[in-house]
Amino acid sequence: MLGTTPAGDAASKLDSQRIFPAADAERATPKSGVEDDLRTVLGHNPFYLTRCSADLRYQFVSEAYARMLGLRPSQIIGKPIVEIIGESALETILPHVRKVLQGHHEEYESEINFKPIGTRRVRAIYTPERDNHGRIKGWFGLMVDLSHQEMVADGTLMMHPSPKNDRNRNDSANNAALRSPDCAEVVVSNPTVEVFPGNVVRRRAITSHGMSAESVQAAGHARIEYSFCAPVHLLVIYEDGARRDGVTFVEGLPQDTLRSFAHKFTFVPAGHRYHEWHELRAPSRLIYFYFDPAELKNHSQTHMTDASLAPRLYFGDEWLWNTTLKLEELVEHPTSENQPFFEALGAVIMHELFRPHSGLPSGQFQVHGGLAPWQQRIAADYIKENLAERIRLATLAPLVHQSPFHFCRAFKVSFGMPPLRYQAKRRIEYAKLLLTNPENSVTNIGLTIGFSSSSSFITAFRKATGFTPTEYQRSLG
Repeated sequence: MLGTTPAGDAASKLDSQRIFPAADAERATPKSGVEDDLRTVLGHNPFYLTRCSADLRYQFVSEAYARMLGLRPSQIIGKPIVEIIGESALETILPHVRKVLQGHHEEYESEINFKPIGTRRVRAIYTPERDNHGRIKGWFGLMVDLSHQEMVADGTLMMHPSPKNDRNRNDSANNAALRSPDCAEVVVSNPTVEVFPGNVVRRRAITSHGMSAESVQAAGHARIEYSFCAPVHLLVIYEDGARRDGVTFVEGLPQDTLRSFAHKFTFVPAGHRYHEWHELRAPSRLIYFYFDPAELKNHSQTHMTDASLAPRLYFGDEWLWNTTLKLEELVEHPTSENQPFFEALGAVIMHELFRPHSGLPSGQFQVHGGLAPWQQRIAADYIKENLAERIRLATLAPLVHQSPFHFCRAFKVSFGMPPLRYQAKRRIEYAKLLLTNPENSVTNIGLTIGFSSSSSFITAFRKATGFTPTEYQRSLG
């Protein structure tokens, strides 16, 4: 499905009978009629579609696939795969090509370094093509570029909701603002970060005109991947999280392997690729704040410069942190009454994100009377790692070299609540994550997070959320 280099004419003339003994290297001859109609349909399909022969040459590519590579279909069809995508990409796909040419239906996900465009994370499906005698003569390929794919969250997020009486309006100005030069040439109305596998996280969102916020929580320890590229700005707020292994990449910056990323931010400008993967060693919560570049202009300050829109990875900012903490409650309980507050809070976040010196070492912007960033991390990490225990101020305060009295006051300034209330809130949030797994019983969850009985857990959960744990679990579907 994909390609090789002229250097590689030796590589491009791979002997299919030697490498793929079960494959018939016969090339398909295009037919008229139904096949021409099929080509027309495939050529205008937004997915990346290809048809390749057993001797590793392209026989057909869709317009979208050619456009992804910066070429025209006529520049690809008939060429050796390696000549188009390069030897590195061919080496990546070759094991899957071997399997499909042995008659297997092959599906995989991988990062592929395409010669013309660089690395993309793709999901691909290969299906064998047989001749009239049942011999394999090639394969059909369907590919989705996860690096650029926009996940539509069943109407939850709408960056530009259209009036019901104006659905068919063709607003070319708005469409132009929503096109990304690096992403696929489509108009995206509600892009969100794609999470794979999606069934291991819990997602909640709130939206308003031109901006959306989404909470993504993960409790397991499996590998989780996050991908995004869209014509809207993205602020990643790492509220909780630590990983045993993983990499974070934002286009335009070196990748980062930071292990503990709680209380950090990442800014992804519109049109830039964002991808990261985690193997978690502690539950994580990310909050994604999406906002339209046009909305940013509405709230722009006189100090805004092109440099302000540069990508930033894992930066700290106490002023911004204390503002974004307020997003959590709004995302968890999105009501119409909260809409005006969310819009006002979004404007403040944009102001804080692009104010002068935003993103410099967070210690330079410590909130007066609060804990220093290193003290916040130590206290929050200790509470997170001891959720089921009765934590005493006399235990927490020495960890950050303060007296219990001063620690309690400074903790409240930094986190907006006293330490014990913060622990209680974290217990309920962790319980919500555990409830996403229907195999977890309410009794076991209560004991896991430190309640002595299921009745006390149910009472605390209902007080915090308005639902019993069972009602909340059923609401998740």
